[in-house]
Amino acid sequence: MPSTSNIGSPTKRLHYPEQFFKFFKAGIKKGNSLYHCMVGDCKVKSKIISTTDDSRGNLKKHLRKCHPSVLDEFTRLCREIDTNKSFKATPTPNKDATQLKLSFDGYPRALTQTLLDTYIVDYICDAVLPVYHTERKDFRKFINRLCPKLRVRSRAFYRNLISRAFDAKKRELMLQLSQARFICTTADCWSTRRKSFLGVTVHWLNNDLKRKSACLAIRRVVGKCDYEVLAKLLESIHEEFEITAKITATVTDSGSNFVKAFRLFATSPTISTSSNDEPQQLPDVMDQATSAYSSDLSDSEFEEEDSDYSNSVQEDSGIQEEIREMEEQQIEEFLAITNILDQKIADVIYSLPPHRRCASHTLNLIATKDVYKQMGALLKNLKESTESKMKQIWNKQSRSTKASDEITKKLDGLFVIHNETRLNSFFDAVDRFREFINNKKSDLKDVFTHFNVPYFRPAEEDYIREYVKIMRPLTEALDILQADVKVSIGYLLPTLTILMNKMESLRKKPGIIHCKPFISAIISALNDRFGACFNDEDLCLAAMVHPKFKLTWIREADKPNMMEKLNSSFEIFSAAPVTSSFRNVVSEDSDASPRKKKKLFYAGLYRSSSTQSTSELDLFLADSTKKNFVTREISYNQGNVFEV
Repeated sequence: MPSTSNIGSPTKRLHYPEQFFKFFKAGIKKGNSLYHCMVGDCKVKSKIISTTDDSRGNLKKHLRKCHPSVLDEFTRLCREIDTNKSFKATPTPNKDATQLKLSFDGYPRALTQTLLDTYIVDYICDAVLPVYHTERKDFRKFINRLCPKLRVRSRAFYRNLISRAFDAKKRELMLQLSQARFICTTADCWSTRRKSFLGVTVHWLNNDLKRKSACLAIRRVVGKCDYEVLAKLLESIHEEFEITAKITATVTDSGSNFVKAFRLFATSPTISTSSNDEPQQLPDVMDQATSAYSSDLSDSEFEEEDSDYSNSVQEDSGIQEEIREMEEQQIEEFLAITNILDQKIADVIYSLPPHRRCASHTLNLIATKDVYKQMGALLKNLKESTESKMKQIWNKQSRSTKASDEITKKLDGLFVIHNETRLNSFFDAVDRFREFINNKKSDLKDVFTHFNVPYFRPAEEDYIREYVKIMRPLTEALDILQADVKVSIGYLLPTLTILMNKMESLRKKPGIIHCKPFISAIISALNDRFGACFNDEDLCLAAMVHPKFKLTWIREADKPNMMEKLNSSFEIFSAAPVTSSFRNVVSEDSDASPRKKKKLFYAGLYRSSSTQSTSELDLFLADSTKKNFVTREISYNQGNVFEV
C-alpha cells in the first residue's frame, strides 16, 4: 500500500495486538521503539510508551497499571501471536517517501520452545517411533544444531504431550461423528509378534457428500480370539464413541469368528415401504449369498481367512471345532431364553450392528479358491506344471542378487514376486511372464536355460495367456472396489454386472481352449456368492441414486421393477427434513476416475434414451450432474456410506 515513509534498513519489530498499541517510531536508543496506547484516555492523550524490540514487558506493565480490565485479553492475544509469529521489515517513518512498505506476513515463523515440542511430537507419531527416541544422544545433538537456544525435554514430558494430543484428536473425531447421520465401520483382526489385535475404522459422508474416514480404535486381543471376545470389543468401541445408533453396517472379511459373532449378536436392519408402515427385517444378504456353501463347511469353507487373520484364528481350538459349533447352532431357528440365562450360549448378550462381508475379500476368494474347485485332472496337471516352473524362477530371483542381475541383463527387467494371499499380486506376476513370452521369448528361454529350469511347453504358454485373459476382468473389478476414497457401496452391483457380462462374453469366445472351466467356475461362484445381492434393496438403491450409474447397469426388462422400488424409496425420503447444507454439492466419487482402466471397465453399461419429465426423480435420472436434487442427496448419503 502507498506510504509517505522512506525505506530504511529493515528492522525487527515487536509483535503485539494492534488494537491496544500502535507503532510510532524507533526510539533514540538502539533496539527500542515508541508506541501509542490506543486504550481509553491514553488514546485521547496520545500516551507514548517506550519498550525494547524483544519484550512486551513495558506494554504489559502499562496495561496493568492504567487499564487492568483489558490485561487478560492482551495476554491471550499475545499468546496466540507467539504461536504464529513472523517478523516484519518496517521502514523508518518519513513523510516525504512514496515507496511501498515491505511486509513479510505469512513467512515462516520464529521457532519457539512450544513449537519445537509440537514438531517433535508430530515427528514421533508420524514416524511411529518409541518415545525414548527423544533421549537418544544423536537426536538431541541434531536438535541442538538446528536450534541451540531451545532444548529437548524429557521422555515423560513428551509422553504426556502425546496423551493430551490423543485426547484432543479423539474429542475432535467424536464431534464430527456426532454430526454425521449415517456411519459405516469396518473391523479386522490380525496377529504379529505373538500378539493379536482388533482394528476398527469408521467411514461417513459429510454435508458435501465427501467421504471421511478415520481409525476408530486398535485394541489388543488378550487370550482366545473367539466370537464373544470380538463381540465384546466391538460393542465397547461403538459405545465409547457414541455411534451405536448411527451405524448402518459393519464390514468384515469372512473370518469364522467374525461371522459367528455377527450371526449371534447382530441386529437386523429395518425398512419401511410406502404400502406398509410396519418395519420389515432385512437379512444379511452377503451372508445369504454364501449360504450355499455353509452346507459343506467341512470342505474348508471357513478357512477363507487372510493369512494374517488365520494366524490368530488357528491359535484357538481349531477351525473345525468352530465349524461344528456353527453347524449345531444353525440347526436351531432361535435361541432359547433359558439357554441364555443358563449361559449355555454366551455369558453376555451383546448388541452389534448389521453385518456385511467385504465384497473385495469375497471376489478374492472366488479367484483363489472357488475357481479351482471343479478343475479336471488335465487342467490341474497343466496348472501345476506351469506354476511350478514360474515358482522356480521366482525363487531364483528372490534368493540371489546374482540371479537378479542376470535376469535384468537378459530381460531388461525383473519378474514380479507376488503376495501369496492377494489375487492382483499373483495376476501381475503371471502377466509379466506373458509379456516376456510375447515380446522376449528367446531371452526368456536363455534365462530358463541359465537356471537349469525346463522352459514352458506350448500348452503351458497358452495356459498363461488364457489365465491372464480370463482373470483380467476380475482383477480390474478388484482394483475398483478396493479403492479407498472414490468408491462406495453404490459401485458394487454395477461392477458385478459388468464382470458377469465380461465373463459371459469370454465363455462364448472360441480362442480359449485349456481354461474354459475357469470361466464356468467364476460365473457359478459369482452367482452363488453375490446372487442374493441383486435382491437387496439397499444395494440396488445405492447404485440407482449414484450419479455415475443411475439405471445404466440395469437391463431393460428389469427397469420397471427397479423404478418401482426407487419411487417407493423416493416417497419415503421426500418426507424427510432437508437442510440447506445438502444443496449444490457434488459427490467426491461421482465422476469417473481419470484412470483409463476404470473408464474402460464401465464402457459396457447400458445407455438408456433420454426422457422428458418434470419430477425431481426423473430429472435426476436424466441429468448428468448431481446438483439441486435435494431429496436424492439424503438417500445417497444413507445408501452410499458403506465401504465395499
